[in-house]
Amino acid sequence: MEAAKAGVTLAQHITIIGAPYHSARTNHDDNTTMTSPQPASAPITQEKRQQLDDVRRGLLRVHKALLEDARIRYEREQGRIEGSGTLLQLVLNDPWFAWLHPLSGLVVQIDELLAADEPTAADGEALLQQARGLVRPDENGEGFAKRYHRAIQDVPDVLIAHVALGKHLL
Repeated sequence: MEAAKAGVTLAQHITIIGAPYHSARTNHDDNTTMTSPQPASAPITQEKRQQLDDVRRGLLRVHKALLEDARIRYEREQGRIEGSGTLLQLVLNDPWFAWLHPLSGLVVQIDELLAADEPTAADGEALLQQARGLVRPDENGEGFAKRYHRAIQDVPDVLIAHVALGKHLL
């Protein structure tokens, strides 16, 4: 199995390809599930902080590639965008670019968590889960998922950024 060769556990591989995986253990005697809950207020670990920073940088790479593709498509249909200020206004306000807002919003949420005085492990894990869900392309989906799927198929830079990001979401 390719995942095993790359040092990826089956649980991580399943998570990457989109099937839910829960790390709970099942007691086969009575079919109950045992988990090791973490207190909601546990501080974020340095390892998790680094993972969030890596995911943040990966999301920014994906965003940059998607934005460049969207800009090119916009200019083909609407005409040349004059300057970065104009592009910024379009990205913020034009419906053409609105599908990218969930991605940029997630980057902002990660920034805010990493800048917080006492970020919690639970908040960090919630953002990682949100990232895993957001960057799951879906040909039959709606909104971001569908457009992201198309971009991964059509734009090599998006595919490269997606693969690089996926390594940090394990």
